[in-house]
Parts: sequence; structure tokens; C-alpha cells
Amino acid sequence: MNTTYLSALFSDLLNMIQSPAFSLGTQPITILWLAKCLLLLLVVILVAKWSKLILKKRLLVGFVTSEGDREVISSLAAFATATIGIVIVPQVVGLKLESLAIIVGGMGVGIGFGLQDLTKNLVSGITLPGESKLRVGDLI
Repeated sequence: MNTTYLSALFSDLLNMIQSPAFSLGTQPITILWLAKCLLLLLVVILVAKWSKLILKKRLLVGFVTSEGDREVISSLAAFATATIGIVIVPQVVGLKLESLAIIVGGMGVGIGFGLQDLTKNLVSGITLPGESKLRVGDLI
């Protein structure tokens, strides 16, 4: 193959990756930008899972005797880590979230009503192991 053909191919590929598909406010959205966002969100999810595992298996073993309590504390820490990371990632990649605050606030009410059952199940899943009536691994 000709080296000029390969360099032209790589140049076209680089232009395709870096050319904006659309804009979100002032931020041009490119394939490279989307890949960066997805990679950062994957890192956030992995850090949240890792923090839950480390808390549950290593750090809380000496402090909290009940396995249910360790599960609750580590789950809450993982949720907090994931939530903070998911809020920070768009700001790191250049999205201005101030303009979306009003829209998301209005949609939050409707989404809150729609996700009541999910929220109840999530809260129940966190509180059941903490009550010490059930243990992790029990068959319900």
C-alpha cells in the first residue's frame, strides 16, 4: 500500500472523529467527545463498584459487625460516589449544566411521580439488610 493513501485515510478518519455531529449549547458534540464521556462514565461506575467492594470486604469489617449493616453502608457510599461522578463528568467534558437546571427541575417532578415504585424498591432494598431480620444470602 502506498503511504500517501494510508496518511489520507488516517486524515479522513481523524476528521470524521473530530467533526461535530451537532451542538449542545455551545459544546460541539463529536464522536471523540462521546467516546470521552462514555469512558469517564465507565470509570465512575468502576470506581463506585470498587469503593463498595473495598468498604464491604476490608474497611468496615473491623468497625461494623453485622454483614447487613456493612452492605447498607457500602451501598450508600457507592450510590453517593456514582451520583457525584455522574454530575461531575458532563462538567469535565465541557457541558454547561446551568442552562439545563430549570428543565431538569421541572422534569424531576414528573419523573419522581413516575419512578415512585422504583424508589420504594430501592429504599426497601437498602433498609432490609440493615434491620437485621434478614441477612445477605437469605432466600425471600
